[in-house]
Amino acid sequence: MFSKIFSSLSLLLLIVLQHPQHLSAQAPGWTDYVERTNQFPKDSYIVGFNSERNVSSSQADEVLENLLDYAKIQLIESISVTIKSIGTLNITNINSQTHEYFKKTSASYSKVNVTGLNTDIYYDKRKKEAFAIAYASRSELIDTYRDKIKKGSEVIKRKIEAANTFKINGDNQSAMKNYFETLPVFREVEEAYTIIVALNTGLIQEIEPAIQEINNQKFMVNQAVAELQKGDDLSLDDVAYFMAKGFQIQTNKPKRPIQLANFTYQDSKMGSPFSKRWGSVFEKKLVDAADYPIVKFQADNFYSGSNVFKTEEDNERKESLYRITGTYWEEGDDIKIIAILREIESGKALASMEGSLDVSWLLANNVQYRPENFEVAYENQKVFSKDEDEVVGGELMVDVWTNRGDENLIFTEGETMKVFVRVNKPSYLRFIYHLADGTKVMLLDNYFIDQENVNKVYEIPEEFECSAPFGVETMQINAQSKRFEPLNYNYQDGYQIITDDLEEVVSKTRGFKTKKKTSNAEKRVIITTIAAN
Repeated sequence: MFSKIFSSLSLLLLIVLQHPQHLSAQAPGWTDYVERTNQFPKDSYIVGFNSERNVSSSQADEVLENLLDYAKIQLIESISVTIKSIGTLNITNINSQTHEYFKKTSASYSKVNVTGLNTDIYYDKRKKEAFAIAYASRSELIDTYRDKIKKGSEVIKRKIEAANTFKINGDNQSAMKNYFETLPVFREVEEAYTIIVALNTGLIQEIEPAIQEINNQKFMVNQAVAELQKGDDLSLDDVAYFMAKGFQIQTNKPKRPIQLANFTYQDSKMGSPFSKRWGSVFEKKLVDAADYPIVKFQADNFYSGSNVFKTEEDNERKESLYRITGTYWEEGDDIKIIAILREIESGKALASMEGSLDVSWLLANNVQYRPENFEVAYENQKVFSKDEDEVVGGELMVDVWTNRGDENLIFTEGETMKVFVRVNKPSYLRFIYHLADGTKVMLLDNYFIDQENVNKVYEIPEEFECSAPFGVETMQINAQSKRFEPLNYNYQDGYQIITDDLEEVVSKTRGFKTKKKTSNAEKRVIITTIAAN
């Protein structure tokens, strides 16, 4: 457990956009809530909207630019929350097999790429109000991603045919290269499928045949690669070497530094002692076997993409343009490891590899691959996911990160964590840290961020040291335009220990059921703590 603690779960998002339209002489209808909901009904459009009052003419351009960024992120977060809810709660009519496929595909990437987004801005000089909107037609987006699936399947077919020809002719190296080149295309197809499901779950059965064909192609590629590799009873080092060489074949040596994220268990975003062990071994193989320039995550360079809170100084200090992320899954007697190399700015998959390790090797080497308190932590995530869409899509936004970023976080006993937060409007903050043993610690309550400190970094003054008990822990931060409803707690060793159960904490903290007019935003960060060796 952390002596003191904090967090946020934030998705790094990328959007390919059309340029904003020119400012209108007369206020467009979408600036009014009723007209906006009539013009863009929820079942036909996804929408992000933001506004700000008391904006002088001299500030208008800068404020409009920021509001437009907020609207874009707001729109994407609504899709991301839907994806997460489907995977965690199984709230749709997806059958169990398709649900497991959805969870695996949605967990394999951390950015959501949306094309075909429309934007508009407006400034009312008389009332000194600024408005921004981002919107997209669900049907048009679905058509776009259907086309991506179709084109991706065609590319995969051509690569498989070329690889098979090389294999018949005895050119195994060229065959392997073509097989490997299908892997990032599989990722793009899977991402398209995931977004389609998030936009309209009713289309699942309609696109099932195309997805089944993709699965058959993927099985064919995996079998062919396994035959060429001819590896049995592989050790952790063997799998890491094989996957590192696969990356090298697909990309050669990247010209810019690469961040290597911690791999997490299935779709949970939770780490384990295996995550730590794998990261150490895989990093060494990427450097030694693939000649990859691996760099560590830094607090000042993890922001990228469309994060509206980053500053010009952040941009100048950012080094890495590439990142390797991954997950690992239990499949029968094996652990399947999935790794993806992406360009950070565009989110494009540049290379992808999969490997399998027999569970017996992990057991024989005493490597724990499940998070210590996985079952309890996963059930808690279900509680957090209920009605989560009620606290996204509003105009209030909050972001929080640590000195190691905000995703795939693992801290080892004795290591130190720092926490940073920003909000885009004056608001009250509530920080709650959920420890591995179920204890809920109130770190900040009704801490007010005034107008002067909006969009500025607030660093929590304490440093937080990782200590027992170990396992999966959650940092929860909420921002609200009004003071929060009180929680029940008692004091232990100087800390406020919340006595309400988790569902009561979520209800009182989100406050949407009784405070319809109160703006509320929430972010969570999942942290895995492990004992030192």
